[in-house]
Amino acid sequence: MPIKNLTLINQSEIARKLGISKAYVNMILHGKRKSDKYEQAIKELINKELGAHRAA
Repeated sequence: MPIKNLTLINQSEIARKLGISKAYVNMILHGKRKSDKYEQAIKELINKELGAHRAA
């Protein structure tokens, strides 16, 4: 089953949950900044949201 237009979590929500700026989240996601700590935290948030969506 293809998933179309699925929004699990947006950059603003990621930034809020991690206590960092939206701009910094955007830079990490687009490869303009490198942060192993925050890359891992972002992956975990996305996986958590995906798991919650699948369980619903």
